[in-house]
Amino acid sequence: MVDKKQRILIMIFALVITSCAMGKADDVPMSIIPTSSPEKNPTVFITEHVEEKASTLTFTATVTPEVAEVFVTQTPNTFFTPTPTAFQKLNKSMNPLTGQTVESFENLYRRPVVVKISNYPRETRPQSGLSKADIVFEHYIGQGMNRFSAFFYGDNAEWAGPIRSARLIDAQLVQMYQGILVYGGADERVNTIITAPDILGSRAIDTRYNDACPPICGEDTHSLEGVFVDTAALTDYAVKIQVDEKIKMESLHGMDFSNDLEIVGKEANQITIDISDVCKSRWTYDSLEEKYFRWEEIEDFEDDFVTTDDVLVDGVQLAYENIVVLFSDYVVYDMLLHDVELVYGDFTSPALMFRDGYLFEGTWTAKK
Repeated sequence: MVDKKQRILIMIFALVITSCAMGKADDVPMSIIPTSSPEKNPTVFITEHVEEKASTLTFTATVTPEVAEVFVTQTPNTFFTPTPTAFQKLNKSMNPLTGQTVESFENLYRRPVVVKISNYPRETRPQSGLSKADIVFEHYIGQGMNRFSAFFYGDNAEWAGPIRSARLIDAQLVQMYQGILVYGGADERVNTIITAPDILGSRAIDTRYNDACPPICGEDTHSLEGVFVDTAALTDYAVKIQVDEKIKMESLHGMDFSNDLEIVGKEANQITIDISDVCKSRWTYDSLEEKYFRWEEIEDFEDDFVTTDDVLVDGVQLAYENIVVLFSDYVVYDMLLHDVELVYGDFTSPALMFRDGYLFEGTWTAKK
Protein backbone atom coordinates (compact mmCIF):
# COMPACT_ATOMS: atom_id res chain seq x y z
CA MET A 1 0.00 0.00 0.00
CA VAL A 2 1.17 3.49 -0.76
CA ASP A 3 0.83 6.07 1.99
CA LYS A 4 -1.01 8.95 0.30
CA LYS A 5 -0.31 11.43 3.13
CA GLN A 6 2.37 13.29 1.26
CA ARG A 7 1.14 16.81 0.63
CA ILE A 8 2.49 19.87 2.42
CA LEU A 9 1.63 23.55 2.42
CA ILE A 10 4.41 25.90 3.47
CA MET A 11 3.54 29.56 3.91
CA ILE A 12 6.27 32.18 3.90
CA PHE A 13 5.60 35.36 5.84
CA ALA A 14 8.41 37.87 5.68
CA LEU A 15 9.90 41.19 6.71
CA VAL A 16 10.15 44.09 4.27
CA ILE A 17 13.59 45.40 3.35
CA THR A 18 13.79 48.48 1.13
CA SER A 19 16.85 47.28 -0.78
CA CYS A 20 19.13 44.28 -0.90
CA ALA A 21 21.93 42.95 -3.08
CA MET A 22 21.12 39.96 -5.26
CA GLY A 23 22.81 36.77 -4.12
CA LYS A 24 23.44 33.30 -5.61
CA ALA A 25 21.19 30.38 -4.68
CA ASP A 26 23.18 27.14 -4.36
CA ASP A 27 21.61 23.67 -4.49
CA VAL A 28 20.41 23.43 -0.91
CA PRO A 29 17.87 21.34 0.96
CA MET A 30 15.34 22.87 3.31
CA SER A 31 14.95 21.66 6.87
CA ILE A 32 11.93 22.18 9.11
CA ILE A 33 12.64 21.39 12.75
CA PRO A 34 9.70 21.47 15.19
CA THR A 35 10.30 22.27 18.81
CA SER A 36 7.43 19.81 19.24
CA SER A 37 6.62 17.59 16.30
CA PRO A 38 3.93 15.15 15.22
CA GLU A 39 4.90 11.51 14.77
CA LYS A 40 3.79 11.31 11.13
CA ASN A 41 6.04 12.29 8.27
CA PRO A 42 5.51 15.83 7.00
CA THR A 43 4.44 17.15 3.58
CA VAL A 44 4.81 20.73 2.29
CA PHE A 45 2.99 23.74 0.62
CA ILE A 46 4.80 27.14 1.02
CA THR A 47 3.16 30.60 1.26
CA GLU A 48 4.49 34.07 1.59
CA HIS A 49 2.44 36.96 2.97
CA VAL A 50 2.59 40.71 2.78
CA GLU A 51 0.17 43.61 3.01
CA GLU A 52 1.53 46.83 1.53
CA LYS A 53 0.70 49.91 3.59
CA ALA A 54 3.00 52.83 2.99
CA SER A 55 6.47 51.50 3.98
CA THR A 56 5.29 49.05 6.60
CA LEU A 57 4.35 45.41 6.47
CA THR A 58 1.76 43.77 8.69
CA PHE A 59 0.35 40.29 8.83
CA THR A 60 -2.03 38.51 11.15
CA ALA A 61 -2.82 34.80 11.26
CA THR A 62 -5.76 33.75 13.42
CA VAL A 63 -6.02 30.20 14.73
CA THR A 64 -9.16 28.88 16.43
CA PRO A 65 -10.42 27.72 18.87
CA GLU A 66 -7.24 28.87 20.56
CA VAL A 67 -6.04 32.15 19.09
CA ALA A 68 -2.46 32.56 17.94
CA GLU A 69 -1.68 35.92 16.36
CA VAL A 70 1.47 36.50 14.34
CA PHE A 71 2.44 40.08 13.65
CA VAL A 72 5.19 40.84 11.14
CA THR A 73 6.58 44.37 11.03
CA GLN A 74 9.65 46.18 9.75
CA THR A 75 11.77 45.03 12.65
CA PRO A 76 14.74 42.63 12.82
CA ASN A 77 13.90 38.94 12.69
CA THR A 78 14.59 36.63 15.63
CA PHE A 79 16.67 33.59 14.74
CA PHE A 80 17.07 30.28 16.55
CA THR A 81 19.92 27.79 16.13
CA PRO A 82 18.96 24.14 16.69
CA THR A 83 20.87 21.44 14.81
CA PRO A 84 18.73 19.78 12.10
CA THR A 85 18.28 16.01 12.12
CA ALA A 86 19.30 14.53 8.77
CA PHE A 87 16.64 12.60 6.91
CA GLN A 88 17.63 8.97 6.36
CA LYS A 89 16.11 7.35 3.29
CA LEU A 90 14.45 4.14 4.45
CA ASN A 91 14.14 2.51 1.03
CA LYS A 92 14.52 3.23 -2.65
CA SER A 93 10.84 4.15 -3.00
CA MET A 94 11.10 6.96 -0.43
CA ASN A 95 10.36 10.43 -1.80
CA PRO A 96 12.99 12.83 -0.34
CA LEU A 97 10.56 15.75 -0.69
CA THR A 98 7.79 14.16 1.40
CA GLY A 99 9.30 11.31 3.43
CA GLN A 100 6.69 8.98 1.96
CA THR A 101 6.85 6.01 -0.42
CA VAL A 102 5.72 6.50 -4.01
CA GLU A 103 3.75 4.33 -6.39
CA SER A 104 5.92 4.98 -9.46
CA PHE A 105 9.54 4.47 -8.47
CA GLU A 106 10.81 5.81 -11.80
CA ASN A 107 9.52 9.29 -10.86
CA LEU A 108 12.34 9.56 -8.33
CA TYR A 109 14.99 9.33 -11.05
CA ARG A 110 14.40 12.74 -12.54
CA ARG A 111 14.49 16.39 -11.63
CA PRO A 112 11.40 17.83 -9.90
CA VAL A 113 9.16 19.74 -12.32
CA VAL A 114 8.22 23.11 -10.83
CA VAL A 115 5.19 24.77 -12.44
CA LYS A 116 4.34 28.44 -11.94
CA ILE A 117 0.54 28.51 -11.46
CA SER A 118 -1.72 31.57 -11.49
CA ASN A 119 -4.23 32.61 -8.84
CA TYR A 120 -5.12 36.04 -10.32
CA PRO A 121 -7.13 37.27 -12.04
CA ARG A 122 -9.78 35.38 -10.09
CA GLU A 123 -11.32 34.14 -13.36
CA THR A 124 -8.36 31.78 -13.80
CA ARG A 125 -9.66 29.69 -10.90
CA PRO A 126 -10.13 26.83 -10.26
CA GLN A 127 -6.62 25.65 -11.10
CA SER A 128 -5.62 22.23 -12.36
CA GLY A 129 -3.13 19.82 -10.79
CA LEU A 130 -2.33 21.44 -7.43
CA SER A 131 -3.62 18.38 -5.53
CA LYS A 132 -0.99 16.24 -7.31
CA ALA A 133 1.99 18.33 -6.20
CA ASP A 134 4.36 17.18 -3.44
CA ILE A 135 5.13 20.74 -2.37
CA VAL A 136 3.38 24.01 -3.24
CA PHE A 137 4.87 27.39 -2.38
CA GLU A 138 2.20 30.11 -2.26
CA HIS A 139 3.88 33.49 -2.42
CA TYR A 140 3.03 37.18 -2.64
CA ILE A 141 3.70 38.92 -5.99
CA GLY A 142 2.65 42.51 -5.19
CA GLN A 143 -0.53 44.56 -5.63
CA GLY A 144 -2.32 42.36 -3.10
CA MET A 145 -2.00 39.15 -5.15
CA ASN A 146 -0.41 35.72 -4.69
CA ARG A 147 0.92 32.93 -6.94
CA PHE A 148 1.89 29.25 -6.64
CA SER A 149 5.11 27.35 -7.36
CA ALA A 150 4.03 23.69 -7.48
CA PHE A 151 6.60 20.86 -7.26
CA PHE A 152 5.78 17.63 -9.14
CA TYR A 153 8.18 14.79 -8.35
CA GLY A 154 6.67 11.69 -6.69
CA ASP A 155 3.50 12.15 -8.74
CA ASN A 156 2.47 13.84 -12.00
CA ALA A 157 -0.35 16.00 -13.33
CA GLU A 158 -1.36 15.61 -16.96
CA TRP A 159 -2.84 19.14 -17.00
CA ALA A 160 -1.13 21.52 -14.55
CA GLY A 161 -1.87 25.24 -14.70
CA PRO A 162 -2.82 27.80 -15.77
CA ILE A 163 0.85 28.77 -16.07
CA ARG A 164 1.95 32.34 -15.37
CA SER A 165 5.17 34.33 -15.06
CA ALA A 166 8.09 33.49 -12.76
CA ARG A 167 9.33 35.57 -9.85
CA LEU A 168 12.73 36.04 -8.17
CA ILE A 169 11.87 33.53 -5.45
CA ASP A 170 11.82 30.80 -8.13
CA ALA A 171 15.54 31.25 -8.73
CA GLN A 172 16.09 30.01 -5.18
CA LEU A 173 13.28 27.46 -4.88
CA VAL A 174 13.99 25.60 -8.11
CA GLN A 175 17.74 25.57 -7.61
CA MET A 176 17.37 24.40 -4.01
CA TYR A 177 15.65 21.24 -5.21
CA GLN A 178 17.64 20.94 -8.46
CA GLY A 179 14.42 21.23 -10.45
CA ILE A 180 13.15 22.33 -13.85
CA LEU A 181 11.03 25.50 -13.94
CA VAL A 182 8.07 25.78 -16.32
CA TYR A 183 6.86 29.40 -16.51
CA GLY A 184 5.08 31.82 -18.83
CA GLY A 185 7.60 34.61 -19.21
CA ALA A 186 8.95 37.00 -16.57
CA ASP A 187 10.07 40.55 -15.97
CA GLU A 188 13.33 40.89 -17.91
CA ARG A 189 15.22 41.51 -14.67
CA VAL A 190 13.83 38.25 -13.28
CA ASN A 191 14.49 36.37 -16.51
CA THR A 192 18.12 37.48 -16.48
CA ILE A 193 18.56 35.98 -13.02
CA ILE A 194 16.75 32.65 -13.44
CA THR A 195 18.22 31.89 -16.89
CA ALA A 196 21.80 32.64 -15.83
CA PRO A 197 24.07 29.61 -16.41
CA ASP A 198 24.98 29.39 -12.73
CA ILE A 199 21.32 29.54 -11.60
CA LEU A 200 18.87 27.56 -13.78
CA GLY A 201 20.16 28.11 -17.30
CA SER A 202 18.35 25.78 -19.73
CA ARG A 203 16.37 24.30 -16.81
CA ALA A 204 14.19 27.43 -17.03
CA ILE A 205 11.63 26.53 -19.71
CA ASP A 206 9.67 29.57 -20.89
CA THR A 207 6.33 28.58 -22.44
CA ARG A 208 6.46 31.62 -24.74
CA TYR A 209 9.23 29.95 -26.75
CA ASN A 210 7.87 26.41 -26.71
CA ASP A 211 5.64 25.06 -29.47
CA ALA A 212 5.65 21.37 -28.49
CA CYS A 213 2.20 20.20 -27.39
CA PRO A 214 2.51 18.04 -25.41
CA PRO A 215 4.13 18.70 -23.02
CA ILE A 216 3.09 22.38 -23.03
CA CYS A 217 -0.25 23.29 -24.56
CA GLY A 218 -1.85 26.69 -25.02
CA GLU A 219 -0.63 30.01 -26.36
CA ASP A 220 -1.48 32.97 -24.14
CA THR A 221 -0.64 32.85 -20.43
CA HIS A 222 -2.91 35.88 -19.90
CA SER A 223 -6.00 34.39 -21.53
CA LEU A 224 -8.73 32.55 -19.63
CA GLU A 225 -7.96 29.41 -21.68
CA GLY A 226 -4.39 29.64 -20.41
CA VAL A 227 -1.32 27.45 -20.88
CA PHE A 228 -0.95 24.04 -19.23
CA VAL A 229 1.73 21.36 -18.92
CA ASP A 230 1.80 17.58 -18.69
CA THR A 231 4.51 17.09 -16.05
CA ALA A 232 5.36 13.50 -17.03
CA ALA A 233 5.66 14.48 -20.70
CA LEU A 234 7.70 17.50 -19.63
CA THR A 235 10.21 15.16 -17.97
CA ASP A 236 10.52 13.12 -21.19
CA TYR A 237 10.91 16.34 -23.17
CA ALA A 238 13.58 17.61 -20.77
CA VAL A 239 15.55 14.38 -21.16
CA LYS A 240 15.26 14.65 -24.95
CA ILE A 241 16.68 18.18 -25.00
CA GLN A 242 19.30 17.18 -22.37
CA VAL A 243 17.94 19.43 -19.64
CA ASP A 244 17.19 16.49 -17.33
CA GLU A 245 19.95 13.90 -17.16
CA LYS A 246 17.83 11.59 -14.99
CA ILE A 247 19.55 12.34 -11.70
CA LYS A 248 19.52 9.66 -9.04
CA MET A 249 17.26 10.13 -6.04
CA GLU A 250 20.29 9.87 -3.71
CA SER A 251 21.75 13.04 -5.26
CA LEU A 252 18.55 15.08 -4.81
CA HIS A 253 18.59 17.28 -1.73
CA GLY A 254 15.28 17.11 0.07
CA MET A 255 13.59 17.87 3.35
CA ASP A 256 14.80 16.71 6.77
CA PHE A 257 12.25 14.52 8.55
CA SER A 258 12.00 12.97 12.00
CA ASN A 259 9.50 10.62 13.63
CA ASP A 260 11.07 10.73 17.08
CA LEU A 261 9.57 13.91 18.57
CA GLU A 262 6.45 13.86 20.71
CA ILE A 263 3.20 15.65 19.85
CA VAL A 264 2.83 18.74 22.02
CA GLY A 265 0.91 21.53 20.36
CA LYS A 266 -1.96 23.98 20.66
CA GLU A 267 -5.30 23.03 19.13
CA ALA A 268 -5.74 24.75 15.76
CA ASN A 269 -8.79 23.73 13.77
CA GLN A 270 -9.00 26.82 11.57
CA ILE A 271 -6.36 29.08 10.05
CA THR A 272 -7.32 32.39 8.42
CA ILE A 273 -4.77 34.16 6.24
CA ASP A 274 -5.24 37.69 4.92
CA ILE A 275 -2.64 38.58 2.31
CA SER A 276 -4.63 41.70 1.40
CA ASP A 277 -8.22 42.93 1.15
CA VAL A 278 -8.52 41.13 -2.18
CA CYS A 279 -6.55 37.96 -1.41
CA LYS A 280 -7.59 35.78 1.52
CA SER A 281 -7.64 32.10 2.35
CA ARG A 282 -8.91 29.86 5.12
CA TRP A 283 -7.87 26.36 6.17
CA THR A 284 -10.35 24.22 8.09
CA TYR A 285 -9.27 20.96 9.73
CA ASP A 286 -11.38 17.84 9.16
CA SER A 287 -10.68 15.25 11.87
CA LEU A 288 -12.19 12.42 9.81
CA GLU A 289 -10.04 13.13 6.74
CA GLU A 290 -7.09 14.25 8.93
CA LYS A 291 -6.48 17.12 6.53
CA TYR A 292 -6.79 20.90 6.28
CA PHE A 293 -9.18 21.95 3.50
CA ARG A 294 -8.56 25.22 1.66
CA TRP A 295 -11.09 28.01 1.05
CA GLU A 296 -10.55 31.35 -0.70
CA GLU A 297 -12.24 34.73 -0.98
CA ILE A 298 -15.20 35.10 -3.35
CA GLU A 299 -14.78 38.79 -4.21
CA ASP A 300 -12.61 41.79 -3.36
CA PHE A 301 -13.13 43.22 0.13
CA GLU A 302 -15.37 40.27 1.08
CA ASP A 303 -15.13 37.91 4.06
CA ASP A 304 -17.12 35.16 2.34
CA PHE A 305 -15.20 32.10 1.18
CA VAL A 306 -15.64 29.42 -1.48
CA THR A 307 -13.85 26.07 -1.76
CA THR A 308 -10.49 25.93 -3.56
CA ASP A 309 -10.98 23.12 -6.08
CA ASP A 310 -8.84 21.12 -8.51
CA VAL A 311 -10.48 20.61 -11.90
CA LEU A 312 -8.00 17.83 -12.71
CA VAL A 313 -9.62 15.55 -10.13
CA ASP A 314 -13.26 16.42 -10.84
CA GLY A 315 -13.34 19.57 -8.74
CA VAL A 316 -12.21 17.98 -5.48
CA GLN A 317 -11.43 20.56 -2.79
CA LEU A 318 -7.73 21.07 -2.11
CA ALA A 319 -6.62 19.47 1.17
CA TYR A 320 -3.22 19.06 2.79
CA GLU A 321 -1.99 17.19 5.85
CA ASN A 322 0.60 19.82 6.72
CA ILE A 323 0.68 23.60 6.55
CA VAL A 324 3.96 25.33 7.37
CA VAL A 325 4.43 29.08 7.87
CA LEU A 326 8.02 30.20 7.36
CA PHE A 327 9.43 33.55 8.52
CA SER A 328 12.09 35.20 6.40
CA ASP A 329 13.34 38.58 5.23
CA TYR A 330 11.21 39.92 2.40
CA VAL A 331 12.83 42.12 -0.24
CA VAL A 332 10.84 44.76 -2.16
CA TYR A 333 12.55 46.40 -5.15
CA ASP A 334 9.42 47.91 -6.69
CA MET A 335 5.68 47.28 -6.90
CA LEU A 336 5.98 43.98 -8.77
CA LEU A 337 9.61 43.00 -8.15
CA HIS A 338 9.94 41.16 -4.85
CA ASP A 339 12.19 38.48 -3.39
CA VAL A 340 12.36 36.36 -0.24
CA GLU A 341 15.64 35.48 1.47
CA LEU A 342 15.74 31.69 1.64
CA VAL A 343 19.39 30.84 0.97
CA TYR A 344 21.12 34.23 1.06
CA GLY A 345 23.25 33.75 4.16
CA ASP A 346 23.50 31.15 6.90
CA PHE A 347 20.57 31.52 9.31
CA THR A 348 17.78 29.66 11.09
CA SER A 349 14.36 31.31 11.39
CA PRO A 350 11.02 30.69 13.14
CA ALA A 351 8.33 28.48 11.64
CA LEU A 352 4.75 27.55 12.51
CA MET A 353 3.57 24.06 11.60
CA PHE A 354 -0.04 22.91 11.48
CA ARG A 355 -1.08 19.27 11.30
CA ASP A 356 -3.57 16.91 12.95
CA GLY A 357 -5.53 19.97 14.12
CA TYR A 358 -2.61 21.32 16.16
CA LEU A 359 -0.13 24.20 15.95
CA PHE A 360 3.56 23.41 16.54
CA GLU A 361 6.24 26.07 16.91
CA GLY A 362 9.65 25.43 15.45
CA THR A 363 12.38 26.70 13.15
CA TRP A 364 13.49 26.28 9.53
CA THR A 365 16.72 26.60 7.63
CA ALA A 366 17.93 26.13 4.06
CA LYS A 367 21.30 24.36 4.23
CA LYS A 368 24.13 24.55 1.76
